[in-house]
Amino acid sequence: MRIGHGPATQFAEQLRAPVEMRPRAPQPVSRTLSGQQASSLELTVTTAEGDKVTLSAQALQAFSLEASPGRRSASSRQELSLSVNVEGELNREELKDIRDLAVALGKSVRQAERGDIGKALRTVSEAADDTIAAFQFRYERRTELEYGQSAYQQVSEMA
Repeated sequence: MRIGHGPATQFAEQLRAPVEMRPRAPQPVSRTLSGQQASSLELTVTTAEGDKVTLSAQALQAFSLEASPGRRSASSRQELSLSVNVEGELNREELKDIRDLAVALGKSVRQAERGDIGKALRTVSEAADDTIAAFQFRYERRTELEYGQSAYQQVSEMA
C-alpha cells in the first residue's frame, strides 16, 4: 500500500482543485407547485314593492403538488358558501324576475370574461323587469399560482 494515495488523499486533492475542475454529482431537486382560485359575488335587489333580497356566494379551489426524490404528494380542497337574505314578502312574479336577473348576470359574467363587455351590459339590461326597482351586483375572481424549485446536497457521514 502506498502512503498518501488513499480515499482521504483523493478527497483532499479535490478540495484543493479549482471549483470548476471538481467533479459534480447530480443534486437532488425538490419541486413544488401550488395555486388557488377564489371568487365571490353579491347581488342585492330591491323590488318595486320595497322588498329587499341579498344573494352572496364565495368559492375557493386550491391545490398543492410536491415532488422530491422518492416522495410525491398532492392535495386539493374546495369550499363553497352561499347566503340568501330576504326582507319583506316576495310574490311569484318577483321571484321569477329575480331568478331571471341572476341567470342573466351569470351569462354576462361569462361574456365579460371573454372580453365582450358591451354584450354583457346588454344581457343585464334586457333582464331587468318591471318588478325590480334597483339592483347592485359585484363579482370578483382571483387566481394565484406559485412554483418553487430547490436543489439540495445529501451529506453522508464519513467514518
